[in-house]
Amino acid sequence: MKPLALTLLLLIQFSAFSQSHLTVRKQSNKVKEEFFIDDVIAFKLKGDKDIYTGKLNAVKAESNEIVVEQAKVDVSEIEVIYSQESFNKNFHYKLLTAGVLLPFLDRFNETVINDQKGTWNPGVLIASGVLISTAFAIKYLKKRKYKIGKRFKLSADYF
Repeated sequence: MKPLALTLLLLIQFSAFSQSHLTVRKQSNKVKEEFFIDDVIAFKLKGDKDIYTGKLNAVKAESNEIVVEQAKVDVSEIEVIYSQESFNKNFHYKLLTAGVLLPFLDRFNETVINDQKGTWNPGVLIASGVLISTAFAIKYLKKRKYKIGKRFKLSADYF
């Protein structure tokens, strides 16, 4: 009974890890980017000028298609796919929020907590400006663009 239970447990474990995902590879089969279910992706279809953005709901490796926001898209119809580093996806929002709130929190600290006349501290304003400019730099400089064709290929694979 124990070997049967152990075998079933191992089969359940392996089936939990067999997840399909979208992969961008170089022609030498080196993986450049992977998109998993619930990732937000942006792509452009062949012959279209619009960029579509949406949440990746399903990847069907058998039929080589993806489901983005309830719309089925064939992987071979994607011309360009855009990506951001996973670390940068929401980090710039946190930096921007910190940069905007920092001077106001400093002024609140001076007037309410320390009971002094509130003035704008130049050091805090400089730090706030650095945080805001870093947030915009992260947002706009780290976006990657993969043109599917000669250099890169796109496929729906199993994990």
